[in-house]
Amino acid sequence: MTRCTVERLMGELGLEGARRGKQKRTTLATPQADRAGDLVERNFNPEASNML
Repeated sequence: MTRCTVERLMGELGLEGARRGKQKRTTLATPQADRAGDLVERNFNPEASNML
């Protein structure tokens, strides 16, 4: 099918194609909000690579 045919058929069916580019950000974090505690006791100073 040609592009114009696909465009017409999609328009008749109310379909939209996937859009490329930057996504809209719908959720904004509140800076004053309480954050969850570190429940897994993360250690960000590993002694070797691939170790927690």
